[in-house]
Amino acid sequence: MLADHVDNVSASRPGRGAWSCLAGLVFAACAAWGQITTGSISGNVTDPAGAVVVGGTVKVSNQATGVTTALLTNEAGVFKAAFLVPGTYTVSIQAPGFRTFEAKDVVVELAHEPVINATLQVGAVGETVTVEGSAPLLVADTSQLSTDVSTERLLTLPAVQGGMDKLALTSPGVVVGFGNINSNGLVFSANGQRARSNNFLLDGQDNNDPTIAGPGYFFSTLEAVGEFQVITNQYSAEYGRNAGAILNIRVKSGTNTFHGVGTYFRRDDQNWTALDNIQRATGLKGPPKYLASILGGQFEGPVIKNRLFFNIWTQREWIRQNASYIGTGSTLAPTPAGLSELQSYFPNSIPLQNYIKYGPWSIPLGNPAIVPNSTVMQNLTTPGGQTISVPFASVERFVPLPSDNWDSGASTIASPTRCSSLANSTTRSTTRLSPPATARRAISSALRVTASRPAEAGSGRSRRRW
Repeated sequence: MLADHVDNVSASRPGRGAWSCLAGLVFAACAAWGQITTGSISGNVTDPAGAVVVGGTVKVSNQATGVTTALLTNEAGVFKAAFLVPGTYTVSIQAPGFRTFEAKDVVVELAHEPVINATLQVGAVGETVTVEGSAPLLVADTSQLSTDVSTERLLTLPAVQGGMDKLALTSPGVVVGFGNINSNGLVFSANGQRARSNNFLLDGQDNNDPTIAGPGYFFSTLEAVGEFQVITNQYSAEYGRNAGAILNIRVKSGTNTFHGVGTYFRRDDQNWTALDNIQRATGLKGPPKYLASILGGQFEGPVIKNRLFFNIWTQREWIRQNASYIGTGSTLAPTPAGLSELQSYFPNSIPLQNYIKYGPWSIPLGNPAIVPNSTVMQNLTTPGGQTISVPFASVERFVPLPSDNWDSGASTIASPTRCSSLANSTTRSTTRLSPPATARRAISSALRVTASRPAEAGSGRSRRRW
């Protein structure tokens, strides 16, 4: 019937048929995107005799936002509330002549579908049978293997700051990968697959580095993360691209309650960290200077209660450390005294003049100096046949590194649109705010690459909530 209807419309109004096909493609794309960033709840409803209950009213309510999805059981007594924002839900089921069934604290995670099978008891609708505090519900409609890390675990696990991709190692079958590839972050392998075969997603969007393995953008504000998921096997149909693990980060979207977090992280190696064995072997008397201060925050709440919500976050990192060492290694260069001697014997040599003008000693950055105990004498023969001895040595310099990183962003989410064909759709948008030029951050479209160091011994983190 639907195909006949579309053909008839196309025959009478070709333009309108094309618009219908385009709209269908748009809605299909939105649905596929939503499956990666949402979950669902399904189940069947029966009476005490085991007969299916047709036309029962099912209401699925998000406990944090108050957004409610209403639907009816079909002729088989089955219902499914799709495209639900991950969170904690209450499921209420009513039918004439039966008591109201209510299941509380139903947790919906990314790409998961908890099943609620309800047996209604005979009685008045005003009477309620409540199910709560039960064991975790079995996900029976998907075979994919995944590990989900909630916000609470993110904030309490050590050494997560600066790289959430390390949490993939908490999943079965995931190990540290070989170092034969370049990776933007942790090199890891899932189920024996190549370390380059992992797929990184941020709110369902492609977050893969286009040139090397690893994520293109490191999401560093832990308080703004709603869920971190690692899928290692038996992927659902909406996933693809790679055969390894799928790392999906979901950003919070706000609730009916205003809530904020202020964070301050401080790492001071000189005062709070002891020398390791390698540093002791080099003769150091104290740890090198490394002082990191990370100031951040996150704030969320309603714009329109039960309808529209917001979530904003920001984080800025300042690092003060010893200058980075840059040396020539085993490559030797004529010392300043050696260059003077060579110039006296080869006054008209163009290559020598260019070397003096553009060589390592001509660049004052980092105060170039001779590496101690690296000077050797090289014998050279002049055009007159005289043998001279010229000093060569390794060159070293210390260059300060950039020390200011700034990350900020915002996300909004709207409640389900009341439309017959999109009854369970969710509108969501995420925006990353661009930092000022003084932050010295490279910006590439919507994704940015940040470089930060994980928390180690000698670091402290405090959190204030309001």
